[in-house]
Amino acid sequence: MNENITSLRPNVAREEALRALRPGLAARLSFGPLRCLADVYVPFHLYRVEISSGGKTRVRHLAFDAAFGILDPYEFQQVPEGDELTCRNTRNALPIRQGRESGARLLAEAVRRQVYQEGFWRLRGLQIRVLPTSLTLHVPYWVGFYGWGDRARIRVLDALRRAPEGAKLRDALTRWLLAPEAESKDPLKASRKGTSATWRRSGPACA
Repeated sequence: MNENITSLRPNVAREEALRALRPGLAARLSFGPLRCLADVYVPFHLYRVEISSGGKTRVRHLAFDAAFGILDPYEFQQVPEGDELTCRNTRNALPIRQGRESGARLLAEAVRRQVYQEGFWRLRGLQIRVLPTSLTLHVPYWVGFYGWGDRARIRVLDALRRAPEGAKLRDALTRWLLAPEAESKDPLKASRKGTSATWRRSGPACA
């Protein structure tokens, strides 16, 4: 079923994604041919994060993964608006699984780890406030589906950063596609035989 979403405007068009995800000879032997290219949208809740220490406060605008709760946060210099956003009517949007409050707790932990890694643990009186906003943004990705016969594997391209995604998002998307409740709306049919999946005729529209 299609739904209306607010997405960050992608920086990678379909033809560029095709060039980036089309397999070379070695990848073709490993993954198989590119069978389908789909634009997929992952929801992120937007938060205002205040980091205070030593009487000074730094404000950051961070978006946290509302689908899986495991992806790295997106950071913005300011709240996205206007031409940075676009409306989409799509059936390729992942469902929201993380509420704003639970997302705020996970984001606070992620920010605290980052602050300590940067050496701010030396500062006294460190306080981190994560304030949910009402805005949920969808981050666009291009997902390539590869394989021979009825077996398939995926590769993912970040349509904002123009960069291939690693195992974290690829594995999360694969688990979601393999979930029984995803059978009626995804390009892959659930299979419990390993980490690959089975092609099905119905699914998100391939671009």
